[in-house]
Amino acid sequence: MDPISLIVLAVIIGGASIFLDRKWQARQADGTKTPSLTDAKKQAASFVSQTSSQAQAMTGQAADRVKTLGSQASEQVKSIGVQASGQAQSILERIPFPPKKSTLPNEFRAWAMEATESAPEVKKWLAGLGEEPFADFTGHVTAFATSVGFELEWLVRGEFDKMPRLAGTAQAVVVNYLSACQQAAAAQAELNPFRAYREYTQNPDSRKGRVYGEKLLDRLLEAGLTTVSLSDFLGADPKAKQQQVLQAIQSAAEKDAAAFNRVLSAMSADESQSASQAETAPSPTAA
Repeated sequence: MDPISLIVLAVIIGGASIFLDRKWQARQADGTKTPSLTDAKKQAASFVSQTSSQAQAMTGQAADRVKTLGSQASEQVKSIGVQASGQAQSILERIPFPPKKSTLPNEFRAWAMEATESAPEVKKWLAGLGEEPFADFTGHVTAFATSVGFELEWLVRGEFDKMPRLAGTAQAVVVNYLSACQQAAAAQAELNPFRAYREYTQNPDSRKGRVYGEKLLDRLLEAGLTTVSLSDFLGADPKAKQQQVLQAIQSAAEKDAAAFNRVLSAMSADESQSASQAETAPSPTAA
């Protein structure tokens, strides 16, 4: 028997006992004749019947309520489970798992060292690239190969081996691209000084331009490419002074372009070295 039925049965028996006891006391108080056992049984049976009907109704209501609560709880549990599952999936998607490292850069380096045997300058340049720069460069070569119409790994991993002519053509395309990249990298040694000089000529009156122009004029004077010095412009106003410095520099460039470019390159190299030393120098400790 379930717990609810036991509770209802106890209520029925307790209620019948209370009812009979009160009836008996009322009879005694009124001085009336004590009812017969048969009457008492009938009255008790009637009370029990009424109480039983009420108890059954209460039992049904309680059972329905339990079912309703159970159904609601089940739905809430399901809802919580769905929400928890969704939140867990969202958290997993946000975890920054590191991508699997590609082996293509190492494979490409080994392939390139062999493919550039006939181009020692290119081979030397590639060998000088560190691991991370070479991995980045491999990405550029991969994009270039894709733009041409094939994938770099096809060439590096020997998928063209059964078609020697195609393999040779693809290798020549990639090696020529490597050569162009090496030449572009070498040209930076000349492009950087030219870029700085061009920026100066475009805006010689700026603060940066004034510093650059005066430093370059001193270098040209030391190299014997001009006889003009800053002391020649002491009496000029600032704007006129900068114009005269610019004219002196341009005159030196027209006089001997090769020597002028050597001065520019040396000045750029010195500035790059100074900047590199400033970056690597340890910071002063507090006293």
